[in-house]
Amino acid sequence: MFRLMKILTPLLLLFMTFSLIGCSSTSVNSKSEASAVSEVEKQTKEDVKKTEVQDSSAQKTTDKVAETNAALKKPNQTIEKVAENKTDTTKTEATQKDSSAGGTDTSTNKTSATKEKPNTVSSATTVKETSETKKQIVPKNTVFMTIKGPKDVGTILAKSPIEFKEGDTVLDVLLKAAKEHHFQVEYSGSGAMAYIEGIDNSYEFDYGPTSGWNFKQNGTEMGKSSGTVKVKKDDQIEWIYTEDFTENK
Repeated sequence: MFRLMKILTPLLLLFMTFSLIGCSSTSVNSKSEASAVSEVEKQTKEDVKKTEVQDSSAQKTTDKVAETNAALKKPNQTIEKVAENKTDTTKTEATQKDSSAGGTDTSTNKTSATKEKPNTVSSATTVKETSETKKQIVPKNTVFMTIKGPKDVGTILAKSPIEFKEGDTVLDVLLKAAKEHHFQVEYSGSGAMAYIEGIDNSYEFDYGPTSGWNFKQNGTEMGKSSGTVKVKKDDQIEWIYTEDFTENK
């Protein structure tokens, strides 16, 4: 038994040694495999990063090429548009020249005829309107009346046509003028007793005991009452305020 133990002991030692060597080699191999795997993973990550960088740079390059091509196309399009515009302009000018060469006389004649007609019509219309206006302004039976107030008042009524009817007197025409031109007349009596006291608020005796109103017919001073002197067509009637009757005698 002792001998058997002596023989087995070295064998056991050898077995244990080999076992330890195997374990150590196994651990070494595991470590080496783990390191190898980690290196492979690192290499793979680096390769992936390089690939991504290359892809991004390639994409940027593609984008730049596309932008460059677009920029190059724009001038070409502009040139083509300019060429088309020039072609259209040339065609239009040629068409205008042909039309003007073929129909110049006709268009000119039409234009002149069109311009002449309105002028003829307007001139005829103007003549008609003028004649009608004259008829309205100057009726058939009219006299022309002027009224001059005192020196500090001046003209009360400039020469104006006043319509009358047969049998009207100077007084009748004066009252019509006052109504048409809106000035005041104050008188007393009628017929041969008619007497003008004031016109447009200028009264007898305002400028002295010999001041008052008198009238002329066709330049002649009348010594009669205005209620008795009848008027005729185109008579010139002038009322005058005199500050001193004795000066007219």
